[in-house]
Amino acid sequence: HRSWAMLFFARARPRYEEHCPLSISVLNSPERRLSESVLHFGIQVVSHKKLADMDKSDRIRACYLHACLKWVNNERMTNSSLRERFGIKTNNRAMVSRIIKDTVEKTLIVPENTEAGPKFMRYVPFWASSSS
Repeated sequence: HRSWAMLFFARARPRYEEHCPLSISVLNSPERRLSESVLHFGIQVVSHKKLADMDKSDRIRACYLHACLKWVNNERMTNSSLRERFGIKTNNRAMVSRIIKDTVEKTLIVPENTEAGPKFMRYVPFWASSSS
């Protein structure tokens, strides 16, 4: 698979943990769990999960990956885009706001413009922020 070639290519990059998920997400491959040591690294592929089956850390990871995918497509993550990604109806937007808030607290994503109102807030991965 092309996705696996992308994954192993990303291994040569510094701090590849930040870049591998992006390569996998862009190519719609399943989630992976990465482990590494000085001598080796391993990958565990995990099948797709519905939002209801995800725990908090899975939701945070999915939010971060969505922000990364939006960034490489020259777009920005919003509450609406994440809601669409998870298949959540508009009347449940508070659920998505909570996931975004949790992801911001973990410093994986940051607001692109901190002065924007909540309705117009856009988010980028932490490494894409102009203040980092």
